[in-house]
Amino acid sequence: MNEGNIDMEEKRTLEQQRERTRERQQERERTTDGASGQVLMKVSPDVDAKYEKILRQPRSRKFTKALQEADLLTADDEALIERMKEVIEEETGEIVEEDYVFDASEIDAFRQSMIETCEKSISAELEKEAQRMGEMIEAEKKPVRLISTCAISGCVVHSFLPNGAIETHYTPAMVSQQDFAFQKATEILLAQNEWTSVEVFTRKLVHRNNRGDVIKIYNLSEE
Repeated sequence: MNEGNIDMEEKRTLEQQRERTRERQQERERTTDGASGQVLMKVSPDVDAKYEKILRQPRSRKFTKALQEADLLTADDEALIERMKEVIEEETGEIVEEDYVFDASEIDAFRQSMIETCEKSISAELEKEAQRMGEMIEAEKKPVRLISTCAISGCVVHSFLPNGAIETHYTPAMVSQQDFAFQKATEILLAQNEWTSVEVFTRKLVHRNNRGDVIKIYNLSEE
């Protein structure tokens, strides 16, 4: 075997050793997430600080309003009609008479329009945030769920998916059947005297007020 072949063989061996070392290091750094028991990679304090800096940026008014109007998406027609009147008055400057009657098709169309607007507002903002994060923490660019307090009788919170679609309105009994992160988020929300929301990420809970500002970020692994 000539000297060139020996050098190539040594390089391959060295690279294989380095790869095994990296794998062992990654295995040592693996940790279990406090929310679901999912095995995750630890991140350095520097990366975590940059990650939180992005999460601490306030949400837009459109985003927060979309979460706040979720009750109307599944409310009865009477509540939705009141919102329809408000919108018409805001857009036209004209007062809608109290006895004005909307037909069923108008109500359904307005409800669908609200659903589409809410979904677009939520998903668009989360997508922008994911782009700002880049490759920082690939699996954690978007929240698993968004949860906020619910005004529907018998329910305490409702949740949204990252695409902006409303998922479910939860009664206390339903909350008790959810994972740790969901129950923790609900506990945080119910301790407030006003509307707030919690964004559930794999590692963190981001609690925001009704203006979209961060109240506190919770590390699930420490809860």
